[in-house]
Amino acid sequence: MKIKFYLKLMAFALLTFQCSLASAQITGVITNSVNGEPLVGTNVTVKGTSIGTIADVNGKYSINAPASASTLVFSFIGFISQEVTIGNQKVIDIRLVEDLSTLDEVVVIAYGTVKKSDLTGSVSSLKEKDFNKGVNTSIDQLITGRAAGVQVSQTSSEPGGGVSIRIRGANSITAGNEPLYVIDGFPIDNSNLIQGGGAAATGSTVVGRNPLSSLNPADIASVEILKDASATAIYGARGANGVVLITTKNGGAGKTKVSYDAYYGHQQAPRRLETLNTEEYIQVMNEIGKEELGKEVFSSADIARIGQGVDWQDQVFRSAPIVNQNISFSGGSAKTTFFTSLNYFDQQGVVKATGMKRFGGRLNLSNQVSDKFKIAANLNTSVQFDDFALDNSETNEAQGPVYAAVLYDPTEAIYKADGSFNHSSNLTTPNPVSLIEGIDSRGQTNRTFGNVNFNYKVLPGLDAKINLGSDRQTVRRDIYNSRKTLRGTDFGGLANIASLELTNYLAEYTMNYNKDINESNRFSVLGGITYQRFSRRSVFSAISSFPTDALGWDNLALGDPTKATVGSSKEENT
Repeated sequence: MKIKFYLKLMAFALLTFQCSLASAQITGVITNSVNGEPLVGTNVTVKGTSIGTIADVNGKYSINAPASASTLVFSFIGFISQEVTIGNQKVIDIRLVEDLSTLDEVVVIAYGTVKKSDLTGSVSSLKEKDFNKGVNTSIDQLITGRAAGVQVSQTSSEPGGGVSIRIRGANSITAGNEPLYVIDGFPIDNSNLIQGGGAAATGSTVVGRNPLSSLNPADIASVEILKDASATAIYGARGANGVVLITTKNGGAGKTKVSYDAYYGHQQAPRRLETLNTEEYIQVMNEIGKEELGKEVFSSADIARIGQGVDWQDQVFRSAPIVNQNISFSGGSAKTTFFTSLNYFDQQGVVKATGMKRFGGRLNLSNQVSDKFKIAANLNTSVQFDDFALDNSETNEAQGPVYAAVLYDPTEAIYKADGSFNHSSNLTTPNPVSLIEGIDSRGQTNRTFGNVNFNYKVLPGLDAKINLGSDRQTVRRDIYNSRKTLRGTDFGGLANIASLELTNYLAEYTMNYNKDINESNRFSVLGGITYQRFSRRSVFSAISSFPTDALGWDNLALGDPTKATVGSSKEENT
């Protein structure tokens, strides 16, 4: 046994030595040549190969270049790409230079637009051509790694799971760090929705869903990110963590254009945790039994009965399909333009019994009523259906199926002879399959938001604008923990129903004056008043001890009224 171990160790050492000869690690820092700021998300590739990496939040990178490699390529949106000869260098620091050819681009900044060359604040501007290609379920995936100083991370890997966006790092220890989102001039409420399993004993959800998943990424024309004090100057304390300005597509004069795109794919877990298989588990347990008890834990008859055992990760994971379809119509006349779209998105999770399905629609209209008066309206509506699994934030009986699959005994059977779930008498960890089939957890989110604005040219260079907006969300989450699980058995079935209603109303009036003094100098001033009201109302009810699991959460009156919990809350702010 020891000889075999040493042989494996020597083989590993030789393999490591050969790998070290075959490639060289190159590190460095990538910064902006103007201000020295790190360029987060800069692409670093070995020329002529598919080997690459991106710079982290500090602009640092590390890449293993093969011995045959001669050149590294550094590229980032808005900057001129650079190629550097590797030679014998182990550390290569790069200062990228801005691409001046992009300075005439028009950038959206809060209540107006400006040429990129006239910007005085720190703004990242991404057009449709700059977005990440491929499968993107929400805006955060469009911009990941595409803007300097912006860090996007997924806080939950389930379909429709929460995301975290940090602009120039975290600004607060106790308060929130999420930026303000403004869609077509309308600041939206992006707070977390319903979290936790309540009395259904499914644990607390560490992170919420992604509130931005109601917006179809295919409808987005551009994204601007305000990263410095200018965001606070315009939006007050709400903009302290930065502002993400989202502009959706509009139609143009001419014939109606019809666009359709679709994709279909499959997802699977790229890696699985290495655990002992059945044979290895039996061997280890028998060795422990001989040392501690003086006898083997598993007899020859036990081993014959167990056979191949169960790979619990195979029982939890699956190959999951993903489908997306978009159709849009755009066009108009010299005075009236329109853009409308429909979207269907269906993503099943790689963990069984999880998934997200979304139906969405958008309508953008613009009408030049006269030379001085213009009306524009934007409307987005969606309905989203979610299937949840436990998120592995708890332990023992309340843990999720992935955690349980890693810890569970591979010699245990999935089912008993009578067809019911088999639960180990030696573990508090539940049968992983029982967590998938025994807990029914679903959610539905309906969201409609939009705004209409009226723009009137009072005098040459002086515009007055009224912007009215509304954002309404209703969320419901139903959970039933049946007798198939350990907790469900202990409580005789547990049900939890929670609903949430969010409303957001906006009314604002602004006046903007612009004056071109000469070719090199311009004068602009903005003033106005904004009123916005937010309301959050929630209701929840929970009960246990049901006579049967047949009706689930559909008849809470069947539960024991002495074990019922009911509550509600309401919050308002302006």
